[in-house]
Amino acid sequence: MGQIMDTVLPFLPDQSVLNHRHSCQDMAQGVSTSFLNDNKTAWRQWWKYSAWLGVRSDLKRVQVHIPILQIYAHRVRAGLLATKGCHIRKRSIEQHLRSIGQIFSAVGAHDTRLDSLGRIDYHLRQQLAKLQREDPAPTRM
Repeated sequence: MGQIMDTVLPFLPDQSVLNHRHSCQDMAQGVSTSFLNDNKTAWRQWWKYSAWLGVRSDLKRVQVHIPILQIYAHRVRAGLLATKGCHIRKRSIEQHLRSIGQIFSAVGAHDTRLDSLGRIDYHLRQQLAKLQREDPAPTRM
């Protein structure tokens, strides 16, 4: 995105360039640092996982993406790819998958977790539903 804007900005009127910079600052202030850190962590873990599999992290040469995402989700759940090595809950796994999909989308690639209708793939939905049933109920005061 930055490279695209670098080529476009010189052709925009000065006011538009200023508006773009302000909008970027607004966006950066609107996103929490913990959210950004979670996304970085998810991508770092995805990078390790794809290296372990021996495939490119962008999955360009892979025909079927869903089984790779399912195994990734399973390994994150088991703690093998979790940052602290602990068993994690379904919502965190879902966030990992979302982060990876959004990174793919941001660079113009297809969000690998979505089917042709733009919904989460059936197999991933079923896996996440099973994980939801296994998770203990939240403890609230």
